[in-house]
Amino acid sequence: MLTLIKLQLLIIAIWVLLFIFNGAINNLLYHNSYIAIIFIPAGFKITIACLLGKRVFWGLFVGSLITALLFLEEAMIKHALMFALLSAGSPILTIWLVNTFIPLGKKLQNLNLQKILLISVMYSIINSFMHNTYLLMSEGLTFEKYQADSLLMFTGDFLGSLIFLFLLSYYRKGIIRIIHKYI
Repeated sequence: MLTLIKLQLLIIAIWVLLFIFNGAINNLLYHNSYIAIIFIPAGFKITIACLLGKRVFWGLFVGSLITALLFLEEAMIKHALMFALLSAGSPILTIWLVNTFIPLGKKLQNLNLQKILLISVMYSIINSFMHNTYLLMSEGLTFEKYQADSLLMFTGDFLGSLIFLFLLSYYRKGIIRIIHKYI
C-alpha cells in the first residue's frame, strides 16, 4: 500500500514528467509558456481526481508549483503559487460538482461517453476561466488576449482531458483494481 506521502510524490513525479513530455511533443504548437493546444497533463489531473478525489490535491499543487517555477516565462513566475493553487483545485472542484449532480459511482461504473464529454467541458471551462480571469485581474491583460488565451487553454485542457478520460473508461476495471491494490 502506498502511504499518502508516497502517493503525493508519485503524483508530483508523473505531473512533472507529463509536463516535460507535453512540452516536447507540442513544442511547435505552444501559444506561450502556460498554454498548449493539447495539454496532456490536464488529462492526468482530471483523471487522477476522478480516481482518488481530494486526496490528490497536494501532489497536484506541488507538481504544478515545480513546473511553474521551472518552465514559466520569467514574467509569469511571480504567479506560480496562484497558478499551482488553481491548477490543483480546478480538477477537484470539477469532480466534486459532477459527483454532486450526476455521480460517477465508487468504481466509476457510471463513466460513459456523455459524462466524459461533460467532465472534459466542465473542467476545461473552470480551469481556463480561473487561470485567465486571475491573469486579467492581476496583469491587466487586454480583453482580446484574455479571450484568445481562454479559448486556447480551454482547447488544450479539453483535448488532454478527452484523451485520458477515454483511456480511463476503456481500462477502468484494471485501473481501479490496481488503485485498490496499491492505494
